Amino acid sequence: MAIETTRGEDPAGSHSVAVVHLIRRGNPDHFLRRFLSSYAAHPACLLHDPVFLLKGFDEVEATRLQRRISKRVGYPSFIRIDDQGFDIGAYKYAAERLEHMFVVFLNSHSEILCDRWLARLISAFSSRPDAGIAGAAGNWETLDAGMPFPNVHLRSNAFAIRRQDFLALDFGPLDTKRACNEFEAGQRSMTHQMLERGLQPYVVGKDGSVFAKEGWPESGTFRSGRQENLLVADNRTRDFAEGSTRHRQKVARLSWGERARPAPLGIVERAAVALRRLLTGRF
Repeated sequence: MAIETTRGEDPAGSHSVAVVHLIRRGNPDHFLRRFLSSYAAHPACLLHDPVFLLKGFDEVEATRLQRRISKRVGYPSFIRIDDQGFDIGAYKYAAERLEHMFVVFLNSHSEILCDRWLARLISAFSSRPDAGIAGAAGNWETLDAGMPFPNVHLRSNAFAIRRQDFLALDFGPLDTKRACNEFEAGQRSMTHQMLERGLQPYVVGKDGSVFAKEGWPESGTFRSGRQENLLVADNRTRDFAEGSTRHRQKVARLSWGERARPAPLGIVERAAVALRRLLTGRF
């Protein structure tokens, strides 16, 4: 499908940034409503092209969705793809059809949490000359018992990368969910491939801090503290935020081992957890 683009600029003042948000036909509509509301509420403070990746929609559905989004977002572009495969394959498909210097991928669970979110995310590339990839959340968790800990990797829910660097990665087959998990967190993950090239992964916080991999456990982002410094939320950060003290400690330890420091729940948080447990049986 042909797309129209408007050009944005990176911090150097001459190169474009595409923000690609994935919308899956199989997801509940409130996923999209939540993202659009957060995008409208929090200025990016960096010129960019909003690109919506429509996965699994037929022509009629896609046309209706494009009209709806165009009422909320200025000058959006759209890319359609069938519903085969998983998120990473869809991102690759989009990157092959764009011409921007940077691509920022936000999955269907994404919710932007602060103003200047895009400017802060892309700032990692100007403030850290060795930056190869920057994201809202990093993790040290291993995929299985055969992998050594820490398994340093950026999560693929919200990340920025130079488009040419992304397309130069070895993606593997991407034909199963496990293969996509391997691309995110396996021995040949996108993070490990960037490290092999001498390029570093950075996590960017809500306050604009840029964290090297050694500082992720104390960054206040993914499964850290109260996640008070998180730039973009998703289903797994909400799982932590809504969990009991016991659940938070368990998943934080999976991510950070002995350096796990989840903040204790306050009175209001404990009451909310108790209510959820009563209503749903979770945790």
